[in-house]
Amino acid sequence: TVELIPDVGYFHKRFIAARAGKALEPRVRKLTPYIRTTIADAEGRFEFADIPPGDYLVLCVIQWEYAAPNLMGRASSLPTGGQAFGKVTIKEGETKRVIVTL
Repeated sequence: TVELIPDVGYFHKRFIAARAGKALEPRVRKLTPYIRTTIADAEGRFEFADIPPGDYLVLCVIQWEYAAPNLMGRASSLPTGGQAFGKVTIKEGETKRVIVTL
């Protein structure tokens, strides 16, 4: 899941706190309608349409598994990943390509 969040006030403060590694309280529920979500495909591509002009944060959690030997000498899968993010400014009628990174 990829989230597109307005980069203003409350959301901006949460973003800065998360980047600093601070624990976050649950989001204020009444602000949920301002967050858009979509699903990325297997290559990580996603799209949001009809976005009003403004500054936005693009956030998603990327997880995958890798093979690692366990204590018995057999391979096992271990999860890894992190939160990827990007910032984007959208102008009226603009189409923009964004890359989010860990």
